[in-house]
Amino acid sequence: MNVTFSIEAENGQELLLVDHYFFYDMLNPNYSADERKQIEQAIKNYVPQLIADVRSVNERYKLFIGKYAINALQLEQDNSFKRVVNAYLNGYMDFFETKSFFSSESDPEPDDIASCELEFYRNFVRQMKASGSEQRAVLLTSHPNAERLADRLIDTGLSKVISFSPEFGFMEYKVVAPEEGDTVYLGGNPISLQRRIGGGGEADIFELVPGKLAKIYKTVPDLQTHLPNCFKFQQEIRRRNERLDVLLNDPRYQVNDRYIILPQYKLTDANGNLVGIVMDQAEGILLVDIITKNIYPFEGFKRSDLLTIAKKIIIKLKKLHTHGIIMGDVNLENILVDAKSPEDIKIYIIDLDSCQIDGFPSMFETPEFTDPVWLQEREAHGFIPRTIENECFTIAILLFNIIFNNVHPYQHPTGRNLQDNTRKRLYPYKIQEKDAEFIKEEFGVEVDPDPNRNEKKAPTLANYTHSHLPRYLKCMFYATFASQGKDFRPSTEQMMKGIDRYIFHIKKNPASDKMIYDNFAIAEPYTIHFNCSSKNCQKDYYYHYNKVLNSFRVNETYLYCNECINIYDTQIKKWLNDESLPEAERQAIRAEWEASLNPQNLEQLLHEFFSNPKKDQSGKEKFEMILMAKRKTYSASNSGHAARPQQTIHRARPVSQNRPQAHKSTGNAGAGSRTQASKTNSQQSGKSPASSRNSQQPQGLFGFLKKLWNN
Repeated sequence: MNVTFSIEAENGQELLLVDHYFFYDMLNPNYSADERKQIEQAIKNYVPQLIADVRSVNERYKLFIGKYAINALQLEQDNSFKRVVNAYLNGYMDFFETKSFFSSESDPEPDDIASCELEFYRNFVRQMKASGSEQRAVLLTSHPNAERLADRLIDTGLSKVISFSPEFGFMEYKVVAPEEGDTVYLGGNPISLQRRIGGGGEADIFELVPGKLAKIYKTVPDLQTHLPNCFKFQQEIRRRNERLDVLLNDPRYQVNDRYIILPQYKLTDANGNLVGIVMDQAEGILLVDIITKNIYPFEGFKRSDLLTIAKKIIIKLKKLHTHGIIMGDVNLENILVDAKSPEDIKIYIIDLDSCQIDGFPSMFETPEFTDPVWLQEREAHGFIPRTIENECFTIAILLFNIIFNNVHPYQHPTGRNLQDNTRKRLYPYKIQEKDAEFIKEEFGVEVDPDPNRNEKKAPTLANYTHSHLPRYLKCMFYATFASQGKDFRPSTEQMMKGIDRYIFHIKKNPASDKMIYDNFAIAEPYTIHFNCSSKNCQKDYYYHYNKVLNSFRVNETYLYCNECINIYDTQIKKWLNDESLPEAERQAIRAEWEASLNPQNLEQLLHEFFSNPKKDQSGKEKFEMILMAKRKTYSASNSGHAARPQQTIHRARPVSQNRPQAHKSTGNAGAGSRTQASKTNSQQSGKSPASSRNSQQPQGLFGFLKKLWNN
């Protein structure tokens, strides 16, 4: 018989209660005759023996049953059943009055017990504590009752709920919260948990011995009911135990790679119940910290190093696949990076004890990394195994997150639901018409560039990143993530090929080897470099020469970086066009804004560009025609005048009808939301936007808004 619990009774630490359900299980019609015989054996033989063993250290130890439960048992007419109950009452069990534990101050009728038994246990435990008792109440009940009420019974304050089922033997349900110093057992030998070094939703990680860690499973309250999830936890422990028996002993799953951290041994409690696993210790930085917190493993860390990490991750996951292992829960938190230099980069795949092997589907997932095809099949048919193709879709999402600095392929700045976007395949990045043939040749998928792509918007920084990708990666991501009526899943080989193409592209274009892109990719022969016109910024930035040429044509004076364009578009322009503000107020804002800017000499910038033979010369004729037209206009309008008129400045921004809004690298809130809040606050306080600014800002309006942006 499966013995999975014991009673701490030497000093009466645990008070063992029993209910009528425990005995009634002998008569459960849902069990076969053989199953009822097993239950009868447990009740007649095992529990009495347990009490006898406990009495060797505490001779007065007994089970206790409430009077209301005895009343229910007396209704049963089966003689053998009565003999069992009477034998317990005569030798192993005592009853106690229970009226005072019910709000009605009377024992409930048998048919009413189910509606008020939780009230009984809650009041019973409360009274135990009020009396100063340090005992912990434990309940022995039937398996069907534990399945129905275990979590709610634990929630009343009971320390444990114990049940017996013919299939699993005795099962113990309790809140599990491992702590430093707890004793666990490795091969029957006790060992103490050392310093806790981390943990997540399902387990905590402790140092065990040098070079080895213990992963100890724990209960986690249900997010909706807030109940302790003890019954579900035991079900998961049982599945884990069965999976580990195969994973640790089947030669197919012996990967023998020190950078793939698979379980090595089981850890149990004193009764042999699985509590955790032993695994090798891995050193490094979590990939999620590199991607989301910009915590880099070494000085001078570049995008090419990040791509090397991505490729090594895929190599390790491919190795798992060759051994018949599907990781299942692939995400940024299950990968450690140990790197000292570009030449010394190692990655560890961790958290593999829940991986999928033959006969044991992976039961855990990170929703935003889940293949929607697998998700739809699971919802239709229940929990089903993942395929390698499902996992490759998940790996593609991981690769996208790595390359795009924690941006999901279906992430839109509109705030739409990410999982809904994923189900609908709302991929917001576009390809060229000519790329469709490339995708067909390279990936065997027929696609049409999305005619509605302009209705989907990608985050600005992600759009910048997308423009820097080599064609192969752009097309692979489009074939994978865009809705085409046919699902494509890239292989690990195709993903590694895409990374190699990107690394080669960076070697040819060293300027693109940086972690954060703040502009669209423009080949050097077409770029004009300048310093942002904002005095508080003056960031080195670049445009395509055609953009500068168009600004010169319409007499614009200022050129901005991406952040300052966003400030102008989202705030300054609104204030200047806000007719609710007095004209004098808007003129004051205009004057202060203009004082914050350095005019650009666009003519000189263009002269220098076209004087450089390494730059593209195809626009030179257009520049000379614009220059000639300006000079004719100047001559005609200045006959008899001594001075040249000032250039128009009211359109103090580059002309671009489809300019994307710039976002900070955190990717959550743009300048517009912050500066609009500033405006709202000033209006609520009765002050205008101009008068609400701190007079200590020497660089004017842009300085004020730039400070808000940076904060």
